[in-house]
Amino acid sequence: MKDFEKFIDGFRNFRRFYFDAENDYYTSLNKGQHPKAIVIACSDSRADPALLMGCDPGDIFVVRNVANLVPHADDALRRDAVLAVLEYGVHHLKVEHIIVLGHSGCGGIQALLNPESLHDESFVANWVSMAAPALERMREDVRDESPADRQRHCEEAAILVSIDNLLSYPWIQERVAAHELSLHAWYFDMSQGSLLAYFPDSETFEPLVAHCRQCGALDAACGCHAHGRQAKDRPGAGPPHTLRNGPAVRMQGLSRMAARPLSGRLPRAVPGFFMVPGFVACASGHPPGRSISKGMIEAFSAVVPVFLLIGLGVCLDLFRALPENANQTLSLYVLNVALPLLLFQIMATAPLESFAHPQFWLGVIAAQFLIYGVCYAADRILARHDSAAATVTALGGCFCNAAFVGIPVITSALPGNAEALFVAGLFTITPNLLFVVGQVQLAAHDPSRSMPQGRKAVLLHVLRYSLLYNAVFWGMAGGVLVSALGLGLWDPLNRAAELVGHTAAPCMLVTLGLTLRERLAVVLRHAGGHALLRQTALQICKLVVQPLVCWGILAALGVEGLWLAVSVIMAASGSALVVPVLADVHHAGPEEATLTALVSNGLSLFSLSFFIWVMRLLGHI
Repeated sequence: MKDFEKFIDGFRNFRRFYFDAENDYYTSLNKGQHPKAIVIACSDSRADPALLMGCDPGDIFVVRNVANLVPHADDALRRDAVLAVLEYGVHHLKVEHIIVLGHSGCGGIQALLNPESLHDESFVANWVSMAAPALERMREDVRDESPADRQRHCEEAAILVSIDNLLSYPWIQERVAAHELSLHAWYFDMSQGSLLAYFPDSETFEPLVAHCRQCGALDAACGCHAHGRQAKDRPGAGPPHTLRNGPAVRMQGLSRMAARPLSGRLPRAVPGFFMVPGFVACASGHPPGRSISKGMIEAFSAVVPVFLLIGLGVCLDLFRALPENANQTLSLYVLNVALPLLLFQIMATAPLESFAHPQFWLGVIAAQFLIYGVCYAADRILARHDSAAATVTALGGCFCNAAFVGIPVITSALPGNAEALFVAGLFTITPNLLFVVGQVQLAAHDPSRSMPQGRKAVLLHVLRYSLLYNAVFWGMAGGVLVSALGLGLWDPLNRAAELVGHTAAPCMLVTLGLTLRERLAVVLRHAGGHALLRQTALQICKLVVQPLVCWGILAALGVEGLWLAVSVIMAASGSALVVPVLADVHHAGPEEATLTALVSNGLSLFSLSFFIWVMRLLGHI
């Protein structure tokens, strides 16, 4: 009875410390669930997936059974709880990951290895027989090993059997092929407290967290070898030591233990972070520290297509392949049609609660205005420029080319990721605040322009112009309204908006190329003698400092994962080409502003590649 009372007391604690303390969060969950992953775990009481991965309610869709097995399509029963969970999670909830989580000391696998231990447990015997393909092959490959090693190999092989069986269902295989779904094979070693993942290239289960050889602690918690520093670097420390990767078990052809081989069919895991008590487990496609150069090449390859399209625009303008005003026509099409429809479709199909992310809004806006203020003050104090010139300098140092470069880069780096595109769409809103502030600053100090008198009048004029005549703003506002009213989009309209929206990215990039060619000609004719130090400082500020500041503020506010990664990548884009336009209109150094924009957009090939690589390496995307 005492043990039973423990459960009731546990619920009281849940109400006090979770439900009542996070009432808004649980209210949102009451409206619906949006888990990112299905976890197929063992029913073993010692291997609770929610506890192991530090999940909150709503994070994972779970099915637990003996030995974490999945029936093959050919053997699927008419009524099967596993298949019901899979079908509902994949079709209805649109999960992005399926994790098969096995563990050491599994009683189901022990029963498979020792069927004589089962007396009248016919249901168990029938169920674990699904892992027989792994058992049959294991008997050939590891016949000389100890019983403990044989069980370990069989437990790992059973996970792969389940992964392979998942791929026997066409509706799962289709989503895997379309990069809408990733499959993960994980193994929890209870004796070592280790979480391992299977990597097809090496045919091994490898730990996701390294251990210190000297003290045995996890690397993140190790006091004698923190973050790669040698122990000798700490005063009074003992001799240096290295990190070991933990008990990596050679699979001896485990991918062949399943009846249908995994080779070439198991997708690389999509990176992500799961907070596990005591450590962080990285679910990236490679274990920590592996294939760094390959990851950098992949990140660079994701950005290169964007710049190839920009180059196409430059070539089209160079060879006069398009009419003289083609850049203006394409710009109007993108800004008034394609981009508004793209953002409308993204916002309309997103859950309303997705917009309520104050930490994201605060972090992104704060980072932009912090850089703006620093650049403005530095230009006024150090360069002794007037307010108009300092405003242009500040905008050049923080005004991201979010729409014309950021969105296409996110589309290329994370193809088919609707959430990433949604975050990128939200990010494009924030530079408009800088645009308004910059316009007010410039207009208020430009006597040559016919503007209302006074800052307040100027502000109202700019806001009216920026909102009433801004198709991008109305596209996003319309999408948010549709989402708020729960109307949804008529399917033909949704498809039409999606088709037009898909033209936004290539048209934006070609237009940018056409514009860059024109701007480059202006710079070559008029710009000369620019201070190298000034331009270097501006480029570092825009391409390095701003994304790092954005990263730091967002992380401090608790923003993580995809929202953090997309924001940092967007912040690493070059200076918006609207800055030279503003500088030209207000006679505030347009040639230098043009040079800043051109150089920053060119160098952003490397800054964008670098931050994409870092975010992938850290598991945020």
